[in-house]
Amino acid sequence: MIGERVAGRFVIEARLGSGGMGWVWRGRDCKLDRVVALKQVRADIGRLPELKARAVREARALARIDHPGIVRVHDVIDAPDGPWIVMDHVQGTVLGTLIERAPLSEPAVVRIGAQALDALAAAHAEGVLHRDVKPDNILITASSSVVLVDFGIATIEGHDRITVLGHVVGTPDFIAPERIRGEPVGPAADLWSLGATLYTALEGHPPFHKSTEEATRFAILTAPPAPMTRAVRLKPTLNRLLAKSPANRMTADELARHLEEAAGGGPAARPRRPPPD
Repeated sequence: MIGERVAGRFVIEARLGSGGMGWVWRGRDCKLDRVVALKQVRADIGRLPELKARAVREARALARIDHPGIVRVHDVIDAPDGPWIVMDHVQGTVLGTLIERAPLSEPAVVRIGAQALDALAAAHAEGVLHRDVKPDNILITASSSVVLVDFGIATIEGHDRITVLGHVVGTPDFIAPERIRGEPVGPAADLWSLGATLYTALEGHPPFHKSTEEATRFAILTAPPAPMTRAVRLKPTLNRLLAKSPANRMTADELARHLEEAAGGGPAARPRRPPPD
């Protein structure tokens, strides 16, 4: 793929990553002479109308949102082997990589949580659910800005729910209980996943992780989170975010207040859009 052109305009330079929906490449826009990210939807998905529709919906959903904490979409290319999505190329370190090095401090987790929440709130205001909030879908830039990426299984509230071959799509450790139960989901599901992500960043491991995916899902549905040993100010906040019932979780506004209090009473840092390459 390296060196190939997409739509005669974008030259593929390097592979950045992969996920359930396809691959992400760094490319160069030869027309505007700038670096972009190109999301290539897997051929087996791109040829299926239902799953192709999901990829296009991702692009449309993101294009509706103008927020520094959400990667911008510039174009959708309808290629014979499936759609390509052209996005900003944002340089940063994946939160999951930082956690692998060492658990983060509570102040750092509070800052990341506040910025990620702000981005999710912007998406939710447009009726867009991320549905796969997890450490590997959060980028931390050199300026410590937080950017949510990979809305690959995002849905727009009010549209039909899409799964792959009847299975729930998402990463087991970070799937909200209501999604596992097959119930309708709303913004509270993203907040649960954010809570699981912040717990993981602080404690160094997911709150319900077991040796198998099935056991992990069962724990999410029935067990309390593993005891927290590092959380101090965030402990009650995380416990409420990880409630089994969406009705028992704090709202986004409540979470924003809790994070501000955990930060020491000062306003949480507002996200800034990172400069594109």
